[in-house]
Amino acid sequence: MKTIGKLILFVFAFLALTAGAYAQSPREELQQMVEQLQKTPNDNALREKIIKLAASIKPAPAIPEEARRAFVRGNATMSEAKMPEEYARAVQLYTEALLIAPWWSDPYFNLARAHELRQEYDSAILGLRFFLLTGIVGNEARQAQDQIYVLEEKRDRQAKVDEKRKLEEAQKLQRQAWAKDLARWMTENYGRSLLSKVQICFWCTDEDAGGANWTYAETLTIDGNLAGKDWSRLGKKLLFRTAGQANDEIVFSGVAHNGVMPTDLCGTVNGPRPEDINWKQCNSDIKSWNGTAASAVFTQTSDYKPMVRIKSNCQPDGHCSHANLMLE
Repeated sequence: MKTIGKLILFVFAFLALTAGAYAQSPREELQQMVEQLQKTPNDNALREKIIKLAASIKPAPAIPEEARRAFVRGNATMSEAKMPEEYARAVQLYTEALLIAPWWSDPYFNLARAHELRQEYDSAILGLRFFLLTGIVGNEARQAQDQIYVLEEKRDRQAKVDEKRKLEEAQKLQRQAWAKDLARWMTENYGRSLLSKVQICFWCTDEDAGGANWTYAETLTIDGNLAGKDWSRLGKKLLFRTAGQANDEIVFSGVAHNGVMPTDLCGTVNGPRPEDINWKQCNSDIKSWNGTAASAVFTQTSDYKPMVRIKSNCQPDGHCSHANLMLE
């Protein structure tokens, strides 16, 4: 029995010695993990293990010359960059250094700064967290942690700005679709030779014109000819087209006839219906036939039919010629 016991002890001792002979040293394990990280550079869990392992090795692992070379070149790029897009090269170089020496603290700090200048706040926060894992203590650690809080605030503010911009872009796309449909609908319904009835208020103030002082025009001079109460075809086509602000507005033109309509009218589309269009003059500096100020407003009648309101030939006492052109 004693012989068997000694044999067993010998076998265990032999196996222990054999295992010890094949066990990796911490430095060998570190090198193997670094090689794995270089194949999977976005494996942050592996990177964290590398940093912690390197911190346990005494003396600390040396920084390879190639890592230092990339780091110094990154610093040179950072010192010369002026625009956010110019910091991309610095990010590339610091990342290269940290694939060669993932436990090195300095590149993490500078990498975080480069990401911050590019407004890549999540990446900047991650860089500072790795920086803290490298064993930084004292005032440096405090400043790094405080900077993480600053970056979190910047990130959250930027997220709100991005969300607002996306919403505005979505709304603009919706307005573009409405404008396209409305321009087509208005052209189909009103894009023909002008048939109109006219209300006039000669030498009226704005207050008078806003009241009941309108009369239908029994005669109106068009190119030297008298037109009746119901206008004849003028041979002028109405035109509705999407234009302005990247096609989310409607421009209305084509009524211009002997100075009756001296400018295009622009409509801001706020909804899918004709009454959702807010019309205004495209050009605010227009003149009537005698050189006085004039204005043209595209609006709607009570039953939502298009109407052009003309104001021209204004006198110093505030009296002007007013006319409503109601499209039929």
